[in-house]
Amino acid sequence: MKLFHDTKGQEWKLELNIGSAKVINERLRDEQVDLLKPNTLIHRLADPFFTAMVLYIFVKDQADAIGVDADQFGSRLGGLVLWDAQQKLMEEYIDFFPNPKVQENLRAMMQKTEEYSNRVRDKINDRVAVIDADFDAAMAEMEKAMDKQIDQAMKMFGESSTKLPEPPESATLTDTPLRCRTKISAIRLGGSVSKSVRLHSHMTHLGSIAHSE
Repeated sequence: MKLFHDTKGQEWKLELNIGSAKVINERLRDEQVDLLKPNTLIHRLADPFFTAMVLYIFVKDQADAIGVDADQFGSRLGGLVLWDAQQKLMEEYIDFFPNPKVQENLRAMMQKTEEYSNRVRDKINDRVAVIDADFDAAMAEMEKAMDKQIDQAMKMFGESSTKLPEPPESATLTDTPLRCRTKISAIRLGGSVSKSVRLHSHMTHLGSIAHSE
């Protein structure tokens, strides 16, 4: 029997014997896993999600007794806690077989599986590091290009803002629209005044002729 603790400190017992093996094997049937065919089981235990499911099958009776379902049990596994539970599960499974030679072979298989998982993990980490480096370099180049465009735009804006358009040669500061309207009104008014003066002068002349007669 092996023991492990979840992230909440709950202790769980892993015990595999003839009686429990029959129940556990029945529960694993849907996953097409057979406890008597260790090659498949040990390789699949490299998957943390599959490991969590198998752990729950092993401790289901204990979990039911304290009201913990599969999702709640899975939320209590992760990191070193899951790794420790996985190691304990494999040890309990290997110890289930009575033949020392079988146990030796299974331990060798478990070690190779772990080494393979470590190589895959290292390759993934290396690839992620390369991707991060490429991304950082691309972002740096993008920032340089953006800074250059901003500098050019600011320079062009500064040059255009210091050069105001020259007024037309025919226009003066005094020839504003209001000034022009004033001149036109004055011309029109002047014409009316001139006509009035001429009319007044003519009437005066006629009056003087009539008086003399």
